[in-house]
Amino acid sequence: MSTLQAGQSGEYGELVKLALPEGLALVFVPSLGALLTRAQQLSDAPLTEQQVLRIRDRSNVVAVHHDVARRMEEQRGYVDIDAADAWRDWSRLQDGDVSA
Repeated sequence: MSTLQAGQSGEYGELVKLALPEGLALVFVPSLGALLTRAQQLSDAPLTEQQVLRIRDRSNVVAVHHDVARRMEEQRGYVDIDAADAWRDWSRLQDGDVSA
């Protein structure tokens, strides 16, 4: 299994298969929340679980150090959807439960 390096980028569905070294995180650019919101606006209907997972897997991410990921989050002003639990996080967001 290959190991991710800081600065490496590509589709989430491919990079998530690689070993992620301690201290690195995969960050969606743009955020997964923004991508899903826009997809839902364009479809004019709620996204299905399959659509959410397909968008997640085909979206671009970059491997960055945790401190860089935190700064990106602060600049964005919100915590992005957890890619590992994308459907549940997206569903909570749609239900208005931002505390979970």
